[in-house]
Amino acid sequence: MIKLQLTKIYLIASVIIIFSVLAFGASQVIAYFKVGANSSILMQGSAAVNNYYQPKIKWQPLQNQGRIVEAASLDKLSKDYLAAHYHKQVALHTGQVQGLNDYFTEKARQHLVALVNSQTTQQQYVRGTTIAHNARLDFFAEDGTVATLTDKVISFKRLYKGNTTFSIYDTAQYRVMLLLEDNYWRIRHIVKQNSIDPTKNQPPDSTYNKPTFLNSKPEFIIKGLNYYPRQYPWQEMWANFDSIPFEQDFKRVQQLGFNTIRVFVPYHAFGASHVKPEQLNKLKALLDHAHKARLKVIVTLFDFFLGYKVEEWTLADRHAETIVKALKRHPALLAWDLKNEPDLDFENMGKQEVLEWLHFMAQRLKGYDAHTPLTIGWSQPEAMQYLQEQQDFLTFHYYRNPAQLKGILQAMNLQKPVFMGETGAHSYNAWWFLAGQSASYQLDYYQQIGPVIKELNLHYAFWTLYDFAAIPSNVAGRWPWQKGPQKSFGIIDQKLNPKQSYKWVQTFNTTTK
Repeated sequence: MIKLQLTKIYLIASVIIIFSVLAFGASQVIAYFKVGANSSILMQGSAAVNNYYQPKIKWQPLQNQGRIVEAASLDKLSKDYLAAHYHKQVALHTGQVQGLNDYFTEKARQHLVALVNSQTTQQQYVRGTTIAHNARLDFFAEDGTVATLTDKVISFKRLYKGNTTFSIYDTAQYRVMLLLEDNYWRIRHIVKQNSIDPTKNQPPDSTYNKPTFLNSKPEFIIKGLNYYPRQYPWQEMWANFDSIPFEQDFKRVQQLGFNTIRVFVPYHAFGASHVKPEQLNKLKALLDHAHKARLKVIVTLFDFFLGYKVEEWTLADRHAETIVKALKRHPALLAWDLKNEPDLDFENMGKQEVLEWLHFMAQRLKGYDAHTPLTIGWSQPEAMQYLQEQQDFLTFHYYRNPAQLKGILQAMNLQKPVFMGETGAHSYNAWWFLAGQSASYQLDYYQQIGPVIKELNLHYAFWTLYDFAAIPSNVAGRWPWQKGPQKSFGIIDQKLNPKQSYKWVQTFNTTTK
């Protein structure tokens, strides 16, 4: 009897285990087909590719032979055509050729697979992206299954071979034939006709009247302040925008003798490659408030951004295009600061990767706005040696010994206007904090840095107006000894009382010519 009961228990347990295994297996199959952006199956669709790859494509007026092309047909052709370029780049980078199946005909795939195999044999690979396509549809068949086009393409490639790396921009014209098969537009032929002088794609030399702070003897000195509101610094400013007394703050800034504020645009909070209209409206409203207070604004783009990889360049391009085109004629806009302290990313992201991205984005910004001055907010003065030709003026941040600043800058022999975009000292102190400083120390720091600013005729911006009530953990860290100093750089404390340095800053601004 006992043996029979044990047998029943064994059979029941076996059935439960078998069904559990089957259920788990079924759940994994379902999860596989529902997996997000990293799924190779999901990435086959051209709509999904658009999440990772968004080069600018501009179609010339359609004057093609054959049938008239409906907007939906052209949209489908565009997405599949760009997806073909994306999967080609993936194959050349990773050696994975599965993505080619849907976007190239059999013969075209054979050619690309042979190229990928040749690269593997030679132990080399290419990372690249197309940046812009200026396309003309030359023919669209009556039955809607054949299309030919001419495409002027701006692209970037980085070739890795052993320990050697080559990077090139290329601007070339291609003739392309596509066939509609199984609801995919597939490339049948793509032939490079010729390379085009890349300088023809750059904006013409500016003939407008440059802002006076760019002149050798400037009539306008940037007397700036890095601005965040007291209760909502960093990305919190944009999340709580409607609760911030901008008019009151900017009136105080203007009364202190400042003529410029520097503000920051967080990349992800603004929607990354798809900039959120409501965030763009907030940025415009901030510039409106500044203009009303007779303040100029330096807009620092790409805050909290790490998308330096070549494969992600087009996403940054769409972000910059949207913001720059929307605001480039605003009367309060003084300059674009391309990126805040990118040299801090050299170690983790790769120096070459960061510098090539900066070079690329500087070119793109100048294409969208050839008039507004452009700079890069380096964290250290030594980094101003990089990309000088791409900038209208040079920016560095300085929190080091004021006595060393003059020698550092004179040794660099810089030939463009120089802006010290951040400087200051905190006044945080606690009994347990060994690196504590006082309000008198902050005043002493300003009193030392001020004469150097005047002697070297530097443009400047202090950090900052207020001590902050709270600091987001992604800014300085989560620990009190990390957040405490960052809270206390203001010249006005959390109770809205002026610190010792307040009056000095006001006097310095009003006496600096």
